Amino acid sequence: MYFILAEVLQVTHALIMVYQLISLNVAVNSYDHALLTLLVSNQFVEIKGSVFKKFEKDNLFQITCAGKNQVMYLSESQKCS
Repeated sequence: MYFILAEVLQVTHALIMVYQLISLNVAVNSYDHALLTLLVSNQFVEIKGSVFKKFEKDNLFQITCAGKNQVMYLSESQKCS
């Protein structure tokens, strides 16, 4: 049971990483660097917010779930494009 769940999570994570790699490749190779700027600025804001904030245990679960939802939304929007 746990092995199957671990395999599903591992494949899902690998697919998400591939989608991120493809979107970064498109951003770097495009003539208009607006997408690359957007990707870098979003990551910088997220890292800055994580580094300079201290999280409580209650809020950490909500932040983790929101991050997972955002990744799934981005991966689904990449499929539709």
